[in-house]
Amino acid sequence: MKKVIALVLALLMVFGLAACGNGGGGNNNQAEAPKWPDGDVTLFFPYDESSLTAVNATTMADWIREQTGKKAEVEYNKTANGWNLAEKMLKEDADGLTLMVVGLDALTGYVKGDWKNAPFDTTKFQIVTGFTQPYPYSGCMLITQADAPYSNWAELEAYAKEHKDEVLVADRAGSIMTTKLKSLFNQTGLSEYVHWVPASSDSVKTGIDPSNRSINIAIFDETSAVKYLQQPDKYKAIINCRPDNDFSYYAADTKGLDDIKKVPTLFDVFGKEKAEQYNVPNTTAIICRAEVPAEVVAQIKAVCDALGNVEKSEDANSFYVRQRVNGGTSKYYAFDAADIQKEWQRLEPVIKTIEGK
Repeated sequence: MKKVIALVLALLMVFGLAACGNGGGGNNNQAEAPKWPDGDVTLFFPYDESSLTAVNATTMADWIREQTGKKAEVEYNKTANGWNLAEKMLKEDADGLTLMVVGLDALTGYVKGDWKNAPFDTTKFQIVTGFTQPYPYSGCMLITQADAPYSNWAELEAYAKEHKDEVLVADRAGSIMTTKLKSLFNQTGLSEYVHWVPASSDSVKTGIDPSNRSINIAIFDETSAVKYLQQPDKYKAIINCRPDNDFSYYAADTKGLDDIKKVPTLFDVFGKEKAEQYNVPNTTAIICRAEVPAEVVAQIKAVCDALGNVEKSEDANSFYVRQRVNGGTSKYYAFDAADIQKEWQRLEPVIKTIEGK
């Protein structure tokens, strides 16, 4: 029996040494790089296929196909701010092959009761990575008529408080830009002094025209606002709802960039702390089931983040050339999942006030 035990111990020692061997170069001690999930991807997108934001999903799907050689199909459904898709994803296998692109609409849907779980609920979902187009901290400008009796935020605030309900503000319910607008108005207390006018995208453009004036204040994204800034005889900007003065992500030859830079920002008017508090970043995230293994999530993140770090990737640069020809975006940005998690948690009470919850 002693001989048998000695033989077993000897064999165990041999196998143990083999397992610890350096294989000639020592690389066997290094963890194997994570691999893309074994299969084709379905990317859920909570908007219409005809939506302007659909470029986010189609661009990411094209990129995944190009980088992994796997199929990547997009499924659209905007019902309940995308909850139908989220619920469907929760019933799929936790293999990382079902992903979902979500934005702030998902958080709004949760506050309104459409989503049964918050998109940052870690018992149900995990945020793989954040990516967006355009840059999430880009601003949205408050535009008014050129002859309005206020030309900056302080004057608007004073006038609205002295003339309650006379300032007509466009309310495009559900729009991320209106969320940005109401975040500012609610937190500064100005919301109760203005009159909110239900509006659509078309009626906003018509109403803000000086010949109409059914709307006095409308909000437009920075680049859309340029055409108004370039008509100083008809329009002027009150404030740019961005938390900083960093325009470095714009190309130097961007049309109207000098005009954009002249408009006071949240940072200029309220300082850094309040600017960050009032700001609503337009961040898009890719989420999956909470149970998807960490190594699978790491590989999905690596592929997606490569698109968000386009300056560092020759593949991404050539990819963008083709996307622009097809009307695609010119740039993406990658954001840390933990930062998005924290930001959405911060914004939940803000959106509750906006939705009257």
